[in-house]
Amino acid sequence: MGHNYPLWLKFKGGKGVVTSCVGYFILSPFYGLIAMLIGMVTVFISQYLALGAVVITLVFTGYAFVALGSEAGVIALLLALIMVSRNLKALKQIPQGTAEKNDVLGAIRQKLIALTATNRTKKS
Repeated sequence: MGHNYPLWLKFKGGKGVVTSCVGYFILSPFYGLIAMLIGMVTVFISQYLALGAVVITLVFTGYAFVALGSEAGVIALLLALIMVSRNLKALKQIPQGTAEKNDVLGAIRQKLIALTATNRTKKS
């Protein structure tokens, strides 16, 4: 809860997605990684970070109910609902076309191009 609603940031911001991902990975490395990969692909395709965050938690929630039991599933569902609430504003903006898009693959590509150019300059 402290990472989703940090006191020192007046209950805004935080690193809830990262904390959730680490928790999922610790609990179940394989399925935690699967949930993160599905979320990452969602972001790459849709370009919406909020959608990826919610997809990660929902995918892991399904796994938790099936493989870990109803108690773990309910806890995972509560965490997923917190993630949805934290990203609700952005999620509502997606159908309207007003949500911020993040071209993560484009940013990675640009970094690699810049890195390659820097390496070529150093070798010359």
